[in-house]
Amino acid sequence: MTETTNAPSDGRIVVDFDQHSPEYQARSAEISHELRGQCPVTWSTNYGGFWVVTALDEVGEMYKHPDLFSAVKNPDPSSLYRGIQIPDPNPQVTAGFLEMDPPEQQDYRRVLNAFLSPAAITKWEPLVRDLTPCVHRRHNREGKRRFRR
Repeated sequence: MTETTNAPSDGRIVVDFDQHSPEYQARSAEISHELRGQCPVTWSTNYGGFWVVTALDEVGEMYKHPDLFSAVKNPDPSSLYRGIQIPDPNPQVTAGFLEMDPPEQQDYRRVLNAFLSPAAITKWEPLVRDLTPCVHRRHNREGKRRFRR
């Protein structure tokens, strides 16, 4: 699953990584830890190729440098900007502000930050704790149980 090879042409560390595989679904934490130990930024050739970033510091650096990392999705099939959904279930539809880079994304973030700050989330905790068992029971009854820890 995470066999590593060096790509001689450009120096990338290439791994056999598929976040949709049964193996990854069963062992995601272990596999992510293994990848992080090998190299925090690797390249997977699955689904046309994509970067796999497994370390918090590197994720933070990515988002600080939209000139080097882009979440933008361009529906043009010839574009290198393919967004964040891998594989993409609907190439003609974007995931809204999640597939935008600054400065376009900043207006959306300003509005949402007020609702998603740690203080705002803390206010919702009692309600979420009350509702979660109800939703869990309903999904379990309907055979839709797919909760992960």
